Amino acid sequence: MKKITKQNPPASFLSWRDGGNPDWRPAYSDLSGPPKADLHEALLREQGYICCYCGMGIAREDSHIEHLVPQHLNESLALDYNNLLASCLRRTVKTQPCHCGVLKGGWYDSALMVSPLSDDCEGRFRFDAYGAIAAHDDTDSGARETICRLGLNIDKLIAFRRKAIEGYLDILDSI
Repeated sequence: MKKITKQNPPASFLSWRDGGNPDWRPAYSDLSGPPKADLHEALLREQGYICCYCGMGIAREDSHIEHLVPQHLNESLALDYNNLLASCLRRTVKTQPCHCGVLKGGWYDSALMVSPLSDDCEGRFRFDAYGAIAAHDDTDSGARETICRLGLNIDKLIAFRRKAIEGYLDILDSI
């Protein structure tokens, strides 16, 4: 998991969210059109076009806007830019396992969820030479639970990381 540093939200999103009418009560379910597209693109840009959880490369077509703290747990964060991220798997395929934000669904436990917004998130995980991910410290129940809840050790993600590791090793061999 790569640390994500939040930037400023897009003006179109803020304008929509804050509205000009004192009776306006925005809801995430009402967000659409250019404000939503601009929001999605801003999240992708600030994350370097990688999934907030697994680190796979993503584009707008294959990603979705993810609520770190799910809306049902804290409705006041539903339109808080600091609670919004871009996660992979916009569409799921029945024959393939879910992972990242789709698998996380409505789960969130502040004591167990390793947030990509936390300064220490990168150091809480380690990878083996075959691409598997584990808690850097075996006693870190939060890292272990996050790996499980996000499906970060499914075959697809292990293979993705293994390929990246092998590519890096090939470069080292050529030097």
